[in-house]
Amino acid sequence: MTLRLRAIRLALVLSILPSTAAAGAWVLQPGDWSTEIRGTFFNADTYRDVDGNRTPLPGGAVMEQHSMSAWNEFGWKKRASVFFAVPFVSTSLRFADDSQLPTQTVFGDLVAGARYALKAGATAVSLQAVWKAPMGYNRQLPPAPGDGQQDIAGTLALGSAVGGNGFIEIEGGYNYRFEAPADQILGSATAGWWFGSLLIGGHYAGAAAAGDGETPTDKISEQLVGPMVVYRVDDHIDLVAGSMHTAAGENTLHADRVYVALSVKQSSLNRLQGLLGNSRRP
Repeated sequence: MTLRLRAIRLALVLSILPSTAAAGAWVLQPGDWSTEIRGTFFNADTYRDVDGNRTPLPGGAVMEQHSMSAWNEFGWKKRASVFFAVPFVSTSLRFADDSQLPTQTVFGDLVAGARYALKAGATAVSLQAVWKAPMGYNRQLPPAPGDGQQDIAGTLALGSAVGGNGFIEIEGGYNYRFEAPADQILGSATAGWWFGSLLIGGHYAGAAAAGDGETPTDKISEQLVGPMVVYRVDDHIDLVAGSMHTAAGENTLHADRVYVALSVKQSSLNRLQGLLGNSRRP
């Protein structure tokens, strides 16, 4: 019973993963829009403890999550766009003795915000503000489908075309958390190279705890890396597949996430201006 209760408590803490929006240095123009439908899956039977060591979940527990999210962005003003994402999440936790907790299948954490272009063109700079909040699920019932609290994050993104076929984006910022977990310093990077209609690239997303929080387990950090492939069908449709893997972290699940996505858009950005671009060469 003690192991079972410990596993439940860990699931509540370790389901808190960094909420990384699909940010970018290039901003959609008025009349432009993008919608991405993404499915993601992972299961995890180990976690990174307070010292970053990989440890089995107590009781032989395995946490599994399936999610479907809709990311929407719209060009609003000449230099500004707005966005929101709504995830639908199914999360379960089972134990080595074949028992399990009730599966939660609910809406997860709403993400909404705005992006403002400080500089546009082949090289771009933008500011982004993001608000995240739970969408009414039971925060105390494990396994949790989201953070269960509100966050506000601000980031600065820089992007540049690379040669005649690639691009790179780098982002950094700060995530203010309204409740117990410590605030976080955020960072991400995306790079890709076009081979005809096929983009081969990679992505990094990280969150490092800033401050101590109320307990040692409130210092939640995670570093994710993974490959990405995009097939640009035409100016309006992308097919996307990739994965994200826990490279390091503290007080977080160690998971290998696999995702596929369909992106539909109307964009005046060219193909060297990030993932929201069309098939046009600059």
